[in-house]
Amino acid sequence: MNYWGYQYDSQGKEGAKNPRIVTLQIEWNYADKQGNPIAKLFKEESGLFVGTSPECEIAMGTVMYYESLCGMLKEDSQRTTLDDANYKLVLLRNTERDGSKGVYIRSFFPIFMGNVPRVLRTEVCTSVLTTNLRKIG
Repeated sequence: MNYWGYQYDSQGKEGAKNPRIVTLQIEWNYADKQGNPIAKLFKEESGLFVGTSPECEIAMGTVMYYESLCGMLKEDSQRTTLDDANYKLVLLRNTERDGSKGVYIRSFFPIFMGNVPRVLRTEVCTSVLTTNLRKIG
């Protein structure tokens, strides 16, 4: 793997301040069993969460996989909010010879989409608190 430096253009300073995710590009040489190069492969976008358990990522990927099988995902991704940050979770399945989606997971990764605005965080917390208090009272 070649490291070509960092670039935060897609999310500006917010991306640099988010310690919970790494978004990266990957390039590698694909070789046969004898080590002879067959192709140079490039993955334009990938990523991983930092600090989550493997079980957490497997659970998220599994839920997305079943949603994908049921046709609930648009464009192989879903947006979600975790710890005051917005992410796009991407699930890619294999492609069959006829061009249809296969049943195997090819890749699952998060993409940081920005932080939740502080005003929105306060409104959501207040709304949840009010709803829960009504249920208790």
